[in-house]
Amino acid sequence: MAKGNPDLRRDYGYERIVIGSRSGLHTVLSNRSEATRRPERIELFATQLRDGSLFYLIGVAPTDEEGVKLLGTMVAYAGKFTLDGEKVVHHIDVSWNQAWTGTDQVRYYDLSGDMLTITTAAYRSYQDGRQGRSVLIWKKVDASPVWSKGEKGGSQADRC
Repeated sequence: MAKGNPDLRRDYGYERIVIGSRSGLHTVLSNRSEATRRPERIELFATQLRDGSLFYLIGVAPTDEEGVKLLGTMVAYAGKFTLDGEKVVHHIDVSWNQAWTGTDQVRYYDLSGDMLTITTAAYRSYQDGRQGRSVLIWKKVDASPVWSKGEKGGSQADRC
């Protein structure tokens, strides 16, 4: 590990974890950024999916300033969920925001016909501090394959 990057260190060994119902591994690394020369804390999660492919989630804990930018640009998390009336509770196993890992995130949902609307509780924006909510609207699509058998344009995995 240190041959390619002498600043990269593993803070402790690997921890066995469960991501969804899959066995996985977790470890924490420390590094000094080549670009900024600032220390970094890196978390690595890995598991094998049912089809045999590997899933990795690698997160670098951002500085406060970087965190504000990161939180405003994307969201990524994984874990089981439970339904309770009009509420869905996401039990976060891994997340792009390490403060969410191991927590429950509550959302509200409405399923009407082929439309699923998921709404967060009100929160203060990471970017401008204003109060608001995030709303995601999903539309069910036809589950048939995008490509017919033998057609060019993708592998079997692309059609799943």
